[in-house]
Amino acid sequence: MRLRFLICCICLHLGLLAMEGATNIYFRMAQEYADTMINEGRDRYGERHSPSFVDTIDLRTMRMPQETSKRTLGIYSGLFRAADSSTGCNPMYHIDLHQLLENLTIVTGKPMYRQSARDSIEWFFKNTQSEVTGFVAWGEHLAWDLIVDRVTLGSVQRGEFRVSDIHEFYGPWIHWDTTCKLAPKAALKFAKGLWDHQVYDQKTCEFSRHANYSKHGPRKGYEFARQIGFYLDTWASVYAATKDDELLVPIRQFLKALRRWQHPESGLIRFEGKSPQVAFILHNLALAVDGREASTKLPDPLKSDLQKFIRSIDEAVLDLKFDLRPDGKGFPKIADTATGEVTNAGMRKARPNYPMAFINQRYAPYGGLWASVYGAGSYTDARHALLCAYRDRQQPNERYRDLVLATADRYLGSEPSAPGYLTPKTIAPVMALLHVAWHISKEDKYLQDSRRLADHSRKLFFDGDKPLPYSSERRQSHPYYTSVSYGDSLMLMFFELGLLLDGQQVPTGLQCSIR
Repeated sequence: MRLRFLICCICLHLGLLAMEGATNIYFRMAQEYADTMINEGRDRYGERHSPSFVDTIDLRTMRMPQETSKRTLGIYSGLFRAADSSTGCNPMYHIDLHQLLENLTIVTGKPMYRQSARDSIEWFFKNTQSEVTGFVAWGEHLAWDLIVDRVTLGSVQRGEFRVSDIHEFYGPWIHWDTTCKLAPKAALKFAKGLWDHQVYDQKTCEFSRHANYSKHGPRKGYEFARQIGFYLDTWASVYAATKDDELLVPIRQFLKALRRWQHPESGLIRFEGKSPQVAFILHNLALAVDGREASTKLPDPLKSDLQKFIRSIDEAVLDLKFDLRPDGKGFPKIADTATGEVTNAGMRKARPNYPMAFINQRYAPYGGLWASVYGAGSYTDARHALLCAYRDRQQPNERYRDLVLATADRYLGSEPSAPGYLTPKTIAPVMALLHVAWHISKEDKYLQDSRRLADHSRKLFFDGDKPLPYSSERRQSHPYYTSVSYGDSLMLMFFELGLLLDGQQVPTGLQCSIR
């Protein structure tokens, strides 16, 4: 009887642990990060408080700065060339914080995590939307100032600080379902504004990733394929929630445009209208992932037509020449649009004002293992292969799986090292790649290497009992938690690693949103 009682107690204890989530240090750190953001990282500043998460926390005081400074400008404008939102909130740089909170509720059963994420999203869409364009105050160049409750943020240009009015859809907003449920009118206004105010010509679909936030002001010439994927998923997601047929119009128009912009020989999508001779492989892959996601929310025949087009991008990418040997050049990053040759020669014409040494650094033909610089310079092997993994998740493809595993093998034992400073954004996509490699192969080496990188990150980005990661390895120079450094993505990967090491189920759809 006593033995049976002990066995029952042990089983009950294990059941409770399963409900609480994983028990290792990585899961606990992710949960402590989330708890701290809920308790100390929300808007308690200015005359009006809100459930929004602040972008910046001074880790010496655990409070948001009251103004910008040389140090915060050095992080936002210096490291990441973004608007200094040290006094603001910008959920596009906290995509994975909101994802972590949703998944913590799934794993622990505690509703406060999901509710905190949903309160943040609802408030932001209902309170920061431009009445003219429908855009919200997010992206690389905008944020909502929490002290004065309006857009007052900007960046340093030619030595002067200038307030920004640039709307840029910078990352995949994977929270459209939640947004449509909690702020349906705002979601619909945004989706229609994206067509009316972001796109320069609705017949040709010429656009720029930059447009005005407060007034009509679309531009053209910078038609990045990765942004097209974000747009398609926006229109499709809001269509799925509203069944508003007007939202199918831009999808049909962009599908026509993409067919024109796809080279008939290589099948690659050009980098931008101003540089048709160059193709960015990561942009093609991002379009494939987000375009496929969009297609699942559409009616036929549009659904089938878009999926067929996405498969043609797959074929174009998979026809490239890869060099994924342990000492190889890596994953192709830039190619000649016409021939598919892996080369950055076309970037001389695309960016004539850049010196060739700079082009070879930021726009190298192959991704490379590690990077900590801005923009295309951070398009590493891991970020490319991670998108291959997400395409395989959407539509199983053995050739994509082979690329994922070959790329993951290149990272085993590799020490993070890159020009500039290492940041959480440097390491998070690599951990994500190692996790998907484990899911494909079930080989323990990938989890152990992710654990190695997590331990390395603990030494680089954490200090004592502070549960938030620093912006960079230079903790004395950058004593802040900043959303722009993607500390939330790193903590999401800690969360996933913790579950995997404890043998627990990872919630469906979890992804590192860094594109």
